[in-house]
Amino acid sequence: MTVVILIVLAAVALFALAWWSSGRRSPSARGPMASRDAADAEARAMGQYRPPPGPGPLGGPGGT
Repeated sequence: MTVVILIVLAAVALFALAWWSSGRRSPSARGPMASRDAADAEARAMGQYRPPPGPGPLGGPGGT
């Protein structure tokens, strides 16, 4: 029983470490989309968001 508890604690510790370290990396380390997503979020907050070109949600018109 003690072994099971130690394994669960180790798994939780590894998960927590991975989650914590994932937020500490630069945007480029999280992939090419992360910096664009951050820019989109910032533009939305400032009221200047323009959707990307292409089909819109549910097949509606896209951006310009």
